[in-house]
Amino acid sequence: MSEGTSPRFSTNTTGVLRTSLAGSGLVLWILCFVSPFRGWAQHYEFVQATQYSLISLVVPFLIIVGSPWRWLGVASVVPPTLDDDGRVVAQGPLRRLDNYAIMRTRHESNTRSLWLLGLFLAVNIFWRVAPVVDFVVRHDWVVVFESLSLVLVGMFLWTELVESPPIAPRTTRPYRVAIAAIAMWVFHHLAGHGVSQAADQQIAASLLWFFSAVAFVPVIYWNLVRWLQSEENPTDELNRMIRRQRWIDP
Repeated sequence: MSEGTSPRFSTNTTGVLRTSLAGSGLVLWILCFVSPFRGWAQHYEFVQATQYSLISLVVPFLIIVGSPWRWLGVASVVPPTLDDDGRVVAQGPLRRLDNYAIMRTRHESNTRSLWLLGLFLAVNIFWRVAPVVDFVVRHDWVVVFESLSLVLVGMFLWTELVESPPIAPRTTRPYRVAIAAIAMWVFHHLAGHGVSQAADQQIAASLLWFFSAVAFVPVIYWNLVRWLQSEENPTDELNRMIRRQRWIDP
């Protein structure tokens, strides 16, 4: 393979991988509500914990990392060129999500990310309160609103932790570490609020902890390592700030 075709192969491979991740998230979301998985979730708390973890953590993560925005037509295929201040210097066919991504680079805010974390925790705690869980079990139609709210708020939170081209996190790495750690801790303590006090409750608790650890520990580790590296070498931090102003072509 020649040097001229290698970058194209890498870009195409990355695009296929991202599309596969986003597609996997959508498939998992659907599988959570079809038989026999839906019926098992009403009788076994460990299945309910798995279903809840997939909807609130795994599905939003896969969709955001998969970055299906250009495939869905809400982001430009060819990104515009930005200067170091985030201004467009080479106009491209901007779409709604492109403008939103540019706005985020101009208004970085750790405070907004903390508000999103608070909303994420509030929504998840609400749907795990015992009376609410029992109400959802008795009224199947409510699960539609539950899943939509969990996936939506989860997607917004993940945009503060990982890149989803053209969207980039607007928080500094220490804040990303703290946000991921707090979210993981809360998920661990959500265990035990299911539809029953069955013997499988301990399995349910372990599953909630497992899924939250799988989702958040890599984010904590990666950002902690990169943050420590930037502390040792100020040039790395400067390069990071410059890269945040550019669009990442998946």
